This record gives sequence, C-alpha cells and structure tokens, in this order.
Amino acid sequence: NAMIRDWKGRNPELVAAYAMERRAKALGVDSELIDPIVVANRDDWNCYLCFEEIEPTLGYPDPGYRSVDHVIAMTKGGPNTYGNVSITHLICNTRKGTSTPEEFRRRWLSDN
Repeated sequence: NAMIRDWKGRNPELVAAYAMERRAKALGVDSELIDPIVVANRDDWNCYLCFEEIEPTLGYPDPGYRSVDHVIAMTKGGPNTYGNVSITHLICNTRKGTSTPEEFRRRWLSDN
C-alpha cells in the first residue's frame, strides 16, 4: 500500500537493517538490529578494508557511500552483530563479497 511504500522510502536504512535481520534468522545466525551510523561513528568513518576515509555526505549508489560489512560473512556462519560488522565503502564491500578481509586486500590492494 502507499503508506508502507512512503515509509520505506523515508527509512531505507531501517528497511535494510530489518532485511538483514530476516536473512540472519533464515541462516540461523545470531542477530541484532544494526544501525550503520553507529558503526560508522565507532569506526571513525574509515573503511576497514582499504583504510581510506568514508565521506559521510555521499549518497547511495555512489561507490564511496558507506556500507556495513560482515567481517565473517553470514553465509559462513558469522553473526549479524556489532562485533562482526565494520564500515566500508560500498565498492569495497561489493568487491569483498564473502571473502575474508585478507583475501580482499590481497586481490584489490596488492597493486597499490
């Protein structure tokens, strides 16, 4: 209905967090509702994968936009909890996929 669509449009971060909760439940891993801003502030707005700063004013789908990454992918048994997530650039998270941070760095940062 229109009211739900409107709410979803105004709350994309919550929509994504609830979707991640449902995914974690389906995978049978521990979960809590993750707020990306809390993660970004905790991590000082620095991408834990490439070690570069994340610009807070960027919006989705800019490659530099903030993205919450599961250090250990949920598909590999990692929980959807603050202890298993860090902030990344959207492009870094996309490139990492389900690999480990070390595998990401070997593949994407070895030439830098």
